[in-house]
Amino acid sequence: MSKKFESFSEAEAQAIVAGDIERQLPHSVREVLLDVILAWANLEMATGFFVASVLGINPDEGAERFGRKEIADKLKRAANALRNSGKFEVASKISEISRVYPEMTLFRRRIAHSKCAGVRKSVPSRVVFLPFEREGEPGNLAVEVIEISKFSEAVSWANDVHKYLMQHVDGSDFFGAQ
Repeated sequence: MSKKFESFSEAEAQAIVAGDIERQLPHSVREVLLDVILAWANLEMATGFFVASVLGINPDEGAERFGRKEIADKLKRAANALRNSGKFEVASKISEISRVYPEMTLFRRRIAHSKCAGVRKSVPSRVVFLPFEREGEPGNLAVEVIEISKFSEAVSWANDVHKYLMQHVDGSDFFGAQ
């Protein structure tokens, strides 16, 4: 067994193997993990609206051109367009969001693309994931143990970015409501 993503001790890994795992996720943990997925869905939508508004295209065309693109790609495209139009402060903020995005999206990806094995019985704030990835030498599959607070931080970050992007979208009269 190997470990990755977040540092944890060999003793913790051995404790998990020895049975220090509750496979039934507590309701509070399930809620936080669901919040991550829902926050990312909101962020996906807001990012699409944002890039379309920055490029001056309507929602339909924006959905056609950017609906399935990665959030990071949309943010980079928007930052470049903002720089080209002289909006350096907003471009800088979007570039910063784009820079942090890969680190924050790991939490969503872990939920969406790994087996959540449960939480540690002795430390229920530690969530155990089993991504189907080899780590190190053959015969060693990855195990990731992540504090639930990291998922909560990812939700807060995604919600803050969503709010920032939507303020810009609303301020640009993207939907023609003003």
